[in-house]
Parts: sequence; structure tokens; C-alpha cells
Amino acid sequence: MPGTLFVVSTPIGNLGDLSDRARETLKRVRVVACEDTRVTGKLLRRFGIRAPLTSYHEHNERTKARQLVERLRQGESIALVSDAGTPTISDPGFRVIVEAIEAEVSVVPLPGASALTAVLSAGGLPTDRFVFEGFLPARQKERRERFQALRAEPRTLVFYEAPHRLKETLNDLQVIFGDREIVLARSHETGLDPAYVFGVIRQESRFLHDVRSSVGAAGLMQLMPSTARWMARKLALDFKAEQIADPTINVRLGTGYLKRVLEDFDGSQAMAAAAYNAGPNRPRRWREGLPVEPAIWAENIPFNETREYVKKVLSNAAVYSSLLSGRALSLKSWLGASTIGPRESSAPAIDGDLP
Repeated sequence: MPGTLFVVSTPIGNLGDLSDRARETLKRVRVVACEDTRVTGKLLRRFGIRAPLTSYHEHNERTKARQLVERLRQGESIALVSDAGTPTISDPGFRVIVEAIEAEVSVVPLPGASALTAVLSAGGLPTDRFVFEGFLPARQKERRERFQALRAEPRTLVFYEAPHRLKETLNDLQVIFGDREIVLARSHETGLDPAYVFGVIRQESRFLHDVRSSVGAAGLMQLMPSTARWMARKLALDFKAEQIADPTINVRLGTGYLKRVLEDFDGSQAMAAAAYNAGPNRPRRWREGLPVEPAIWAENIPFNETREYVKKVLSNAAVYSSLLSGRALSLKSWLGASTIGPRESSAPAIDGDLP
């Protein structure tokens, strides 16, 4: 009869967190598989437990998993532990558990300490929905790329990090995520869909603050200096040229301009995106003709650069809308049933002042 693989949580700082059930299990198993025999040895000696130890870590996991499963098949019971916390949660153990299940060996978890659940319980952030990303890449480039991919994720994010990298990781978090709340706040203040604003920013700057184009556009929303000055006057904002890349000011000016463009184009996000990229006069000409769905209109924009820009902004925005709402959305359902065609005779006059 096969033995049992017990997955045992161990303390993450306070030895009192080792449960009575865990202690009894560690006493009666045939062997304890652990990351570091020195660390686990100290823990067992503290509780007077003399179970044999065998090392099981990321460097020997593949071969050791087979050996442990064979012992389980022969009827031995084994406890799997990590240095601290719950095994397999960013710690070794996954492979032996998978192979034990495939071998039809019973796997029994013993709940206990976990850094993940501990920080969630006391962190003061929403815990009804969260994303656990485990340990972050050691290299800054890969780490920032990971953060970039998660920028619009609305759920609480949890990461593990080594103490010696904590300072630089916190700096990367500020660089990549520092403007997320700014975008959400300004979107709500101006009445814009934040998913649409995120879609524009992703296409304009990939969420980088210090990007400057060859023609002088700068910041998250890639504002031209002349447009920034015009928008600052409209908002009665004391604006200086060197502030154009400041995230708070850039997003305030950019969302203000985007709001006015949307109003000038009857709320059409496709036409407003085209205007944001190519200026308002061209889309005013391009809307003439038979009314068509926004996706069809976007496919027929005569300028390649603007056509691809609008398609990507709309696709990005639909993805962000799904992330923010937690509901899967198609591009067509997100754009709605509106059409793009000539301006209605009853519509307000165009804003000829728009740059």
C-alpha cells in the first residue's frame, strides 16, 4: 500500500506558528524532504523531532522527485517542507507533487504559515481578487517588462523579492506603476473611459515617462509643446515647458485635450484617436461618406500610420476594459452599435480652435 506525501507548512518567523498537527506528522513520517537540511534540522531539534532529512531543492528536484515517489510507492510516508512557509508557493515541491499524483499516491496538505496570505490579510488592500506573481526577475530590464505587462491589472498584485534587491525593485514599481492612480483619477474627473486613456497611453509611450519623439512630443501622452501650451491656457494652468513630461501635468493636459477631441467628434473613440494622432482636420474629411461601423471606418483610414495607430488604440482599450471590468469583451461589443458618417446638421459647430 502506497505511503502518503504530507505537504507541511513551517514557520515564517515565529516558531509558535508550527501547528500541533504539523509536529505530530513530522515525528511519524519516514523522512522529511527539505530545501536545506541545516535550516530544517534546527527547526526539528527545537521541537525534539528526530526524523531523517533528505535535501530536495531546485537543483536536484528532477532526479530527487523520482526517488521520493518510488519510496512513497513502497509504502513510506514523507513530509515535504520548505525553509519557511508553505511548500510550492515560490518554493520547490511542484514536481514531486505532480509525480505523486500521477503515481496515485495520496497527497495531504497541512495548512499553516504562508507569507502570501499573511501579507494579504494585513496589507489593507482588496483581497477578494488578487494576482500572485511570485519572485521577480533579477535583471532590471526583465523586471520592468514584467511590471509593464501588469500595469492595467485591476486586482491586487503580490510579489516576492529578495531583501538585497528591494530598494531597486521599489524604485522600478514607482517608475512603472506610479502614474496608474493618476490616470484613473484624471479619467474619472474628465468623464473619460480609463480603458480608452490607457489604450492611448500604451500606443503613445508604452507607459514610459521620459519618452520624447523626433518631432518633440513628450511624456506619457506624447503631447506636442504647442498642444500642451494651448491646453494649459484652456485649463488656466500655470505651465512651464520643462513640465511637459511630468506625469501628473502630462496626463492632466493630455486627458483634457482628448476630452475636447471626443466632444468634437460626437464621442467617437475611433475618430478621436485618429485626431489625437493626425490632428482634427483629417478625420473631419475622412468621416464624409456612407455611415459605417467604427471598425470598418478605421480599416479605411487612408494614412497607414494613423490607420494602424487607431486600430491598436481601440484594441488596447478593449483589452484594458476587460481587465478593469473583469468581463471578457469583444472589440465590436466594446465599440457599441454607433456608426461613423457625416456630421449631423443639428450637431454643434466644429471646434475650429482645436490644434
